[in-house]
Amino acid sequence: GQERVECYVCFEDKLPSEVSQNRCGHVFCNDCWALHLAETIGDGTLHPPCMDTTCKVAVSERMIRTLAPASALDKFQRFSLAQMIEEHGLLKKCRTP
Repeated sequence: GQERVECYVCFEDKLPSEVSQNRCGHVFCNDCWALHLAETIGDGTLHPPCMDTTCKVAVSERMIRTLAPASALDKFQRFSLAQMIEEHGLLKKCRTP
């Protein structure tokens, strides 16, 4: 059979296709990543941290776009746009759609 990888959050053995590695090298299952991203982005965090409690590396935008649930991804995109507008000196948010 195919080699399995243990997720150190849920402690389940997963197939390599069921896990993702953050740019820091930490690997967790896609289900745990999705829950983590939904929680942290839902709380207003634009740069969710790795799930390893000793790690300070943010989850990559590619991983967020791939693994975050649709509602969290929508919030992430809105937060990202708002931050870009705030940081850009000449842009202002349109008050009327």
